[in-house]
Amino acid sequence: MAVVEQAKTVLCHNLVVALGARNLSVPGQDRVAWPDGAPRAATATRLTDGLRGPNEASVYTNSLLMGARAQHDEHPGSVSHFGSCVIPPLLAVAENRSLDGRAFLVAMIGGYQVGAAIGRSSVSATTRRGFRPTGLYGPFAGAGAVAKACGGGPTQIANALAIAASSSAGITQMWKRGTDEWRYQTAAAARSGFNAAMLAEEGAAGAPDALEGTAGFYRAFADEERTDRNAILGGLGKWAISDVLLKPYPVCAINQAAVQRVLELRQSHRFTAGDVVEIVVSLADSDRSYPGVDAPGRPSTPTAAMMSMQFSLGVALVHGGLDVSHLADHGNPAVLKAAAKVKFESRPEQALDTMPAQPADHRAAVQIRLLDGRSISSGPARAVEYDRGGVLDLARDLLPASGLSWEAMEALTNFLFTMENRADAAQLLTLCNPSRMREGAAAPLQGSLS
Repeated sequence: MAVVEQAKTVLCHNLVVALGARNLSVPGQDRVAWPDGAPRAATATRLTDGLRGPNEASVYTNSLLMGARAQHDEHPGSVSHFGSCVIPPLLAVAENRSLDGRAFLVAMIGGYQVGAAIGRSSVSATTRRGFRPTGLYGPFAGAGAVAKACGGGPTQIANALAIAASSSAGITQMWKRGTDEWRYQTAAAARSGFNAAMLAEEGAAGAPDALEGTAGFYRAFADEERTDRNAILGGLGKWAISDVLLKPYPVCAINQAAVQRVLELRQSHRFTAGDVVEIVVSLADSDRSYPGVDAPGRPSTPTAAMMSMQFSLGVALVHGGLDVSHLADHGNPAVLKAAAKVKFESRPEQALDTMPAQPADHRAAVQIRLLDGRSISSGPARAVEYDRGGVLDLARDLLPASGLSWEAMEALTNFLFTMENRADAAQLLTLCNPSRMREGAAAPLQGSLS
């Protein structure tokens, strides 16, 4: 099935960017070496170092790692990063419950489905009020995935989701200030979803109208009444994971398509940043107005640089690529000069749609005016173009930071892309273990990941 193939690609991408962040230092990551037998709770493996810690701590740490490069996936319809909220909790379940690969993928797909349905039905209202979608909808996705993986029936899953509703949290002011709360919102959502599912399994009950009740989720976060459950259930008709956007670059999902278009034009027309007079970016009004995206001038922090469309395109123009190191250099004069050439042309979302009934996907079009008088265009607005081949290319690029050898990374990706046939999903954690480093890992790579 196409949805299973997409789920495997999404899983592989999120694990690759997590392993590729092993060389980054993120405050709050649990790197304490727990003595054998010390934690009284069930334990799970940390992707940071291959050691085990209490489930909740490992889920939190793994979610932080998965989002550390800001390349975790996004479901555009709900503007939520479900990979970091669903995959780390499922890894803990896989270790503790001997989950097979098929059950892992089914639970993962279900988690995305639940989070997306609730998110899609309310994201416009909650974002206007300053709430961050991942913090609100991530706990639902994680709770639904874990409850399903644990074999819960409809009542147990409903209780898990109701309990998760009480842990939704997160605001977007950090995008305006360039601060770090975004990292911890996602990790907290992953941990909350896991805990909600565990509580439901142990018999804790949640309000049956936790979403649509007069003092429920929709009233609290969207200031809306939702007595019609079809407004939610209507979003379950299509596989949400099929719409997930995977990020080739470590910047905001909204910036991805425009960066990709600029790099395509730069390569095909062979111009430099100094040849450019002006860049005009066309994107949906809802994308341009998202906090932190339209941010001219010098970014105050790497987080602000990551969010700024202007700075992201400035980096693409100057460097012909975009990596975390470029965001750390957010005072680079050449990049700031190039970024100042970026202008916006906002359009209603439907005007950017080239296909009927296409979901919101952060598509963008770019037109560049050059000193020699030429005006070159990317054509009609397009979404990010990035598939399994792109994921494998990224795995190659991030290999030095992952702590894995070429052979180990190849073994991991082969496992992931045959996941539905694996009897023990937890084996992938062994394949991620940095102790699998082999001699010659730093040698030039040849061939392709299969």
